[in-house]
Amino acid sequence: MITKKIKFAASLFLASYISILSCYQVYKPPRDAENDLLSSKYKSKLNLNITISSENGLTEILPDADFILAFSEPVNQLSSWKVVIAGTEYITGLWNSGKTMLTINPITFLTRESTINVQASGFTSEYDDFPFPDTSKAFTFLYPTAILNPADGSDYISKDTDIIITFSEAMIQNNSWSVTINGTSYDKNSPAISWNDKELTINPLSDFIISDIIAVNFSGFNAAIDNYPITGSSTTTFQITTVYPIADTGQTTSYSTVFGEDSDYVNIPNARSFNAPTQHATFTSDYITKDNLTGLIWKSCAEGATSSPGAPCSGGSVTGFNNEDAKTACSALNTVNIGEGYSGRTDWRLPSIIELRTILNYGIYPPIDMQYFPGITTITSYTTYWSSTPFIGDTNNTWSIEIYSPQIFYMIKDSNWLAVLCVSGP
Repeated sequence: MITKKIKFAASLFLASYISILSCYQVYKPPRDAENDLLSSKYKSKLNLNITISSENGLTEILPDADFILAFSEPVNQLSSWKVVIAGTEYITGLWNSGKTMLTINPITFLTRESTINVQASGFTSEYDDFPFPDTSKAFTFLYPTAILNPADGSDYISKDTDIIITFSEAMIQNNSWSVTINGTSYDKNSPAISWNDKELTINPLSDFIISDIIAVNFSGFNAAIDNYPITGSSTTTFQITTVYPIADTGQTTSYSTVFGEDSDYVNIPNARSFNAPTQHATFTSDYITKDNLTGLIWKSCAEGATSSPGAPCSGGSVTGFNNEDAKTACSALNTVNIGEGYSGRTDWRLPSIIELRTILNYGIYPPIDMQYFPGITTITSYTTYWSSTPFIGDTNNTWSIEIYSPQIFYMIKDSNWLAVLCVSGP
């Protein structure tokens, strides 16, 4: 009898405990900030929130963007929620397993407008159906853009460089786009083009002329997502040049006891090396100076100065030119000697600023070797020399070098007092 009473009491206690525990688990205190019965952990969850973002995490989107809603605690998926994106209502989406993240994939691509709004409402907590605050967020669109560069990414390119157009997003490859390089047009049917994801590479049909300026124009490209056009057209200019070995500056004077000055690196990375003015075997009044490091062939005399057999640059006088006339003067050398060209060469041109600076010797004053370029430094009226390189900041100006300083600066193209030293090769 006693044993039965004990068992009965134990059963009654266990039932009461389970009943009490069950009541405790079922009871959910109201979300009332003034309720002192709430624990601090529970109070921290009073402020429910929704964060809306795009799949890339940015506020700028593409028309095929997905939107992600992140919730501060699990959501009651059966609540009457909705998400409105650019006026279209969505009541289904992809939930994560924790019910704290919802992804909405719009049923159609969005139209690129100035802004679109994403609005979320009707969401409640899985815990107690307490409502999340209605939330909205504005997004703006990314628009297709393009960057035009040579293959090496430089404004100065070699004569056989490919031209690359890099787009911000995929383009329609087979529509009526066109790219014009120095007057030659390329389109989807050209064998010289190739696509790689968002890049279009064009291998020009012929090499460029060194020291020339080429213009590249493109138009008619449309985004693959929604056929949205790249507005208008774009034109970029490049200077054609060659990457030359770097010569020692010629600077040998030390100005401190600290190692690392230019004078501590004699003939590094390469020694300067020029041939003295060389007379042409047939055209005996024609003299050239060869830079053995770069391979460039220079006319030994500035334009206006003349040579006679055995006396390079001994006559005439250096003449001033504006930039256009300077180019013409160098080009004219290609037709002298009954079309065989000055010193038998037909690739004379006005040098680029990169080419022109290779003749400077910073270890002497004036900083040019007179034994290689006789007469240049004895002329005081024309000490600034034209290059063919335009100043990108203002195409009415062109880069030049003042021989005596030596300083590199840009000059107005119409200035008619700058000297000219023509180059050919390599």
